Amino acid sequence: MVQLDSAIWAFVKENVSELVEAIESYYTNLDLNKIGQEIENLKEKLIKLDNRKTVESNIYRTSGDSDPNDGLIEYRRKIAMINKEKGEIKLLIEEKESMIIQATNRITEHLQEEICNQINKIENSKQLLHKYIHLLITSIIPIYSDRNFTVLEIYSAEDMGESFNENLELIKNTVTIKYYLIINKRDNHRIKLRLIDNPNITFENDSFCSNGIYTKVSEIFNLQLVNTLEEPFLSMDTKVSKFMNNLIHTQIKELQYNRLDVYAED
Repeated sequence: MVQLDSAIWAFVKENVSELVEAIESYYTNLDLNKIGQEIENLKEKLIKLDNRKTVESNIYRTSGDSDPNDGLIEYRRKIAMINKEKGEIKLLIEEKESMIIQATNRITEHLQEEICNQINKIENSKQLLHKYIHLLITSIIPIYSDRNFTVLEIYSAEDMGESFNENLELIKNTVTIKYYLIINKRDNHRIKLRLIDNPNITFENDSFCSNGIYTKVSEIFNLQLVNTLEEPFLSMDTKVSKFMNNLIHTQIKELQYNRLDVYAED
């Protein structure tokens, strides 16, 4: 459990910049002037409601109802309705004012640095780990495991920028993209991780299939993670051939594995 959670957290850390960009984009694109005008309009509604209360009070005081109790009941009913509407409007105003404050703070702060500075805090809190992992990942499926390797099929939001509603909550049923996280556990003291980020690659039995070519799980960690397009000492024909015949070679990232100390007491 510790090993899997540590590996999954490594994936989240790799993708946290996407989360940061999404949040920054959300706040940067907010039309603060429009929100400010909406607040002013709501405040005007409050003034009109106060005027309505004054009118109702004057009507009640000057009315000559045959049954004073009936008049009082009707007056209280109308005032209660007005107060309820005022309460709802005040909540809207507070929400919009909070949006402006948060947006202003986010724009002026370096969010990337802020989150990076919180990494240690997150890694030492099971609650925060749970929050961040579930914010980014929608599904984790173990699809292969033996003594030396474990393969996880991970589904994460395809476009982090379009995965949040106006309250920065992850929208469920959003479009997801598939990743494969491979854990090399030959040496428990030196766990290694590699991530395949091409959703078109498939997994069958104990092998990944890319462009009709199969690569066994045991071979994944033997591949040199060098972008073939950046290998200056190879001929162009060799580069193209290598690229076309082994696309998986260019779709793998090395992730840094660190055991989560938060489980040390478990």
